[in-house]
Amino acid sequence: MYDHVFAAFLDRQLADGTALAAASDILELLPVPEAFPGLPPSRYLARFTCRGLIREAGGQICPGHECQIGVCFPGDYLRRAVPGLIVTWLGPSNAFHPNIRASAAAICLGRLPAGTPLVDILFQVWELWTWNAFNLRDPLDAAAAAWARVPANRAGLPLDRRPLKRRPGDPAVVQHRASSP
Repeated sequence: MYDHVFAAFLDRQLADGTALAAASDILELLPVPEAFPGLPPSRYLARFTCRGLIREAGGQICPGHECQIGVCFPGDYLRRAVPGLIVTWLGPSNAFHPNIRASAAAICLGRLPAGTPLVDILFQVWELWTWNAFNLRDPLDAAAAAWARVPANRAGLPLDRRPLKRRPGDPAVVQHRASSP
C-alpha cells in the first residue's frame, strides 16, 4: 500500500537535503535510487569534507579530513525511529570520537524522535565529527571519551569551525583539484 504521507515526507527530505548540500562547501549528499522508479528516495549517502579525528594504527591521534554516513528512512519512520537503523557510520574506519564506534558502523546522535528531518540528522553528524558536540556520559568509544576529558585536549576543540551551511551572501568556496597530466 502506498503511503502518501510518508512519500510527502520523503519528497521534503530530498528537497531540503539537496538545498543544504547546495549551500554547503562541506556536505555532499547523494540519494540512493529506489528499486521502484518514481518513488522518492528513502536512503542517502552523505560525505562531509571537514576536520575530525582519527586514530592511526600506531595509536597516534591525528586529523581526519572527511567522513561518510548512510541514512535510511524505513517505512515506519514517522511512527518510530531506532537511531542505529537510521544512521550508519561508513568511514573513516579509524574515527576517534566518544560518540562513534567505527568498528561497529555506529554513531550515537542521542535521542532521535520519529520523523526527525534529514537536515537535522546531517547537522548532528557534522557537529559530532568536527567536535562541535560530544557526549561523555555514555560513550561508544571509552578511549576517545577519556581523551576528551583532558583539558589540554579540549582546548583545541572544535576542530572545524566552518559552518555547515554558508550564510546568505557568503561566496561559494571553489576547490581546485590537480589535473592529471
